[in-house]
Amino acid sequence: MPNSCAAFGAVSKLIVEGGSSPRTFDGSSERYDFLAETMTRDQGFSGRRRIVGSLEEYEAGFRPNSYMVAGAVVLQMSPKDVTNWMPRILAKAGVSNVYTPGSDFAGQTFDMLIDRENGVFRYVDCVVAKATIRSQTVEGQQGQTEELVEMILYIFGRDETYATAWPGSEPALALSGANVDYHHSEGALIVNSNSTRYKKFELTIDNRLQPLFYNALTPTCFRSAGRVTTLDTENPFTETTIADAKAMLAAGIAGSLTFTNGTLSTLFEFGKLRNNYRSPNVRDKGETPLPLRMIASATDTEPSIKVTNDETV
Repeated sequence: MPNSCAAFGAVSKLIVEGGSSPRTFDGSSERYDFLAETMTRDQGFSGRRRIVGSLEEYEAGFRPNSYMVAGAVVLQMSPKDVTNWMPRILAKAGVSNVYTPGSDFAGQTFDMLIDRENGVFRYVDCVVAKATIRSQTVEGQQGQTEELVEMILYIFGRDETYATAWPGSEPALALSGANVDYHHSEGALIVNSNSTRYKKFELTIDNRLQPLFYNALTPTCFRSAGRVTTLDTENPFTETTIADAKAMLAAGIAGSLTFTNGTLSTLFEFGKLRNNYRSPNVRDKGETPLPLRMIASATDTEPSIKVTNDETV
């Protein structure tokens, strides 16, 4: 409901509708609780370079520039989020509950509707350009920082429309069951068959999408220049972790990252992991950490990344 003073994020809402266009938002659309969003149409003008015999710029000469819609949506990741978003991230529909990389970005487009209290914005024909999944431990009683796993979706869209109607029958907000977010402590990292402790991790799937503009104000299509999947972790420096770090410099090693909450689980498996090696450093009298900066690659039999998601409660 609009507010005449100022719009506040606390009452904002976000829903998504996939499938074929035209898409209709209704009570069956995907409703998300979220931390932040930066979806933006950033459009300027041409016509400021003319020499007109004075120091003025004349309004009559301005023409709108081409533009695209882009931004990020930050979620706290649940098994249901993995089910909804992994096909869009990897550009391929899942088989049962297993997701592997593909190239059908056009088949995984979606529309997004954001109610920013004093206006409803619709973003059409969106694709996921990049996704980052991350979490970290919080040492002690730092109550202002959360340890839930975050999913950051970097999104390209074809256009933005304003003053779109919010559906009269909106989807319910679900926060229980398969919608419960994973916690940092529920993760388990396996590298070279070794259970590896970590303080923080960041898994990035970068589709390296490029918007292609032709004779139109908005992009005609989005094409990928090749997907890159990386996994960065901060680990304790031990004889085992340094051995694994050096082994992954010499050759690719299998690895996995799993989150488990009761009967709910999400498993990320990597075909081979190679480590961009960096030596551990003594920073002070405290812990000497060892970073692992890994890149995932495919083998003859396994994809660079495979995600198995069980949202059974």
